[in-house]
Amino acid sequence: SACVLITTVGLDETSFQNNITIQPNPAHNKITISSLQNNFSNIEIINSLGEIVLQTKNKNNQADIDVSKLQQGVYQVKIYLDKNVVMKKFVKE
Repeated sequence: SACVLITTVGLDETSFQNNITIQPNPAHNKITISSLQNNFSNIEIINSLGEIVLQTKNKNNQADIDVSKLQQGVYQVKIYLDKNVVMKKFVKE
């Protein structure tokens, strides 16, 4: 008979996803990224070409980021938590 090995890797990724919000979305001048539970260590904003266009170090569970100089479009936000990385999207109008 086959032995089935089940491993759980910490918390479910979606719990981190749901835990983090980006407001407003779509955005014009500023976005606020906030987390209910986790402090961020680093935040990267990545354009459609995969280039990091903004980067911030942050030790809180909320970050206000000036996006007024970014071109219009859809951006990925890569949020580094203690042991996890969460990807979110926002639209710059």
